[in-house]
Amino acid sequence: PCGVTTTTAAPTTTAAPVTTTAAPVTTTAAPTTTTAAPTTTTAAPTTTTAALTTTTAAPVTTTVAPTGNCATSAGYGYWHTSGNQILDANNCPVKVAGINWYGFETTDEIAHGLWAQSYQTILNEIKADGYNTIRLPYSNAMIENPIVPQNLTFSSSTGQPINTALKGK
Repeated sequence: PCGVTTTTAAPTTTAAPVTTTAAPVTTTAAPTTTTAAPTTTTAAPTTTTAALTTTTAAPVTTTVAPTGNCATSAGYGYWHTSGNQILDANNCPVKVAGINWYGFETTDEIAHGLWAQSYQTILNEIKADGYNTIRLPYSNAMIENPIVPQNLTFSSSTGQPINTALKGK
């Protein structure tokens, strides 16, 4: 009718709040308990729970066949591992035999013995004695404030040149 205004409200729907809570999740690396914050939405009530899953891998043993003569080439090339073994480039087992060559950690900042003989002679002696690994300790000062080492010789007792590759290094 004229002059009459009718207002009708739109229908409204309100759903109950939704609460989501995750169950505690436990892992073998570090136990963790996680609880999600409550969430309110306009949907029917829903509850979500995470399931606990544990996976354990079976141990794997791999045997790699040598590709060379292990009696004559043991330790050849770069080394790698297979299972609990260290193998050389020909897949021959390697026995690590190490020695310490001190000196870089001292105030001289050079491997000791180079004032008396060449580094090639020392390395050949180390190899002849059956060692295949050399540990070279050093100090932070050698890196932070390096010096040109002075405690080495460039000629042998017979006057032959030695350690020439180290000169000025």
